Amino acid sequence: MLDLIGLDKLGPTAVTIGVFDGVHRGHQLLLSELARLAAQSGLSPTVVVVHPPPRPVLAGQDDWQYVTDLEYRAQLLKQCGAENVVVLNFTRQVSLIDAHTFCKLLVDNLQMRLLVAGPDFALGHNREGVIPRLREIGSGAGFTVETIEPVQLNDRPVSTTAVRVAVQEGRVADAQAIMGRYFQLSGQVAPGDRRGRLIGFPTANLILDSRQLMPADGVYAVFAQVGEQTIPSVANYGERPTFAGTSRLLEAHLLDFEGDLYGERLTVAFVERIRAERRFAGIDELRKQIAADVSRARQILAAQLSGRSTAE
Repeated sequence: MLDLIGLDKLGPTAVTIGVFDGVHRGHQLLLSELARLAAQSGLSPTVVVVHPPPRPVLAGQDDWQYVTDLEYRAQLLKQCGAENVVVLNFTRQVSLIDAHTFCKLLVDNLQMRLLVAGPDFALGHNREGVIPRLREIGSGAGFTVETIEPVQLNDRPVSTTAVRVAVQEGRVADAQAIMGRYFQLSGQVAPGDRRGRLIGFPTANLILDSRQLMPADGVYAVFAQVGEQTIPSVANYGERPTFAGTSRLLEAHLLDFEGDLYGERLTVAFVERIRAERRFAGIDELRKQIAADVSRARQILAAQLSGRSTAE
């Protein structure tokens, strides 16, 4: 039995299955083709999101992190053409289901008539359900299988792993190129130690989900979104060594903004890393560097808004 969430009112479907973390350009092409093929056959394009990811579950790891949380992921998947997003709760028990039984459950639960996947896709126990096997199963179970070639960027396959590595190394502009949008973090604004205000650069401090993938420590040019407002900003992620910080914190200084953000939900979209985090000799030196960071952030963000390159 599959634990599936989101099965309400599903008609005959065209299905694709995966983790879809990051919803990168490869995922976007797959979803576009899913929608196209579904429309040709009068089916409802449906995405089954496997969650948690199989690899850490099978390895017994509890410290995995995601690029996009489930709520945002579902939103992105629907923007890319999915009519239905169904979440499959992945467990060790699910991993033991053989490919034939797994497919039969998809047919029974989702009225699956078409399965769309990449050429290396596989499902079922020990990944026995490779594409030729799935086509064989489909011929008897009432569904067909279509494959979509993977997307390449700079002669390398587009993947969630590539996004993850780019973010962890602070190469957020590279992550943007792979995903087709900015890497972002969202959280509620909480009171901080007010040091930013004292030195002339007040910051909004975000409470973040511990499972969210974090960027490399450093200062970034970002866009902050509060409600319908998108505000050019500069953000720091790290331990704040000048103040002997011991825990990592994301704090954003919203440029030319005045107002109380405590309790508001703030989304920070990372555009470009300005510099690594470092310790300063004192407040005056830090204040001077922050002013330079703000100036550089304005330049980067103005270029983004005008569509120009920031590599100057």
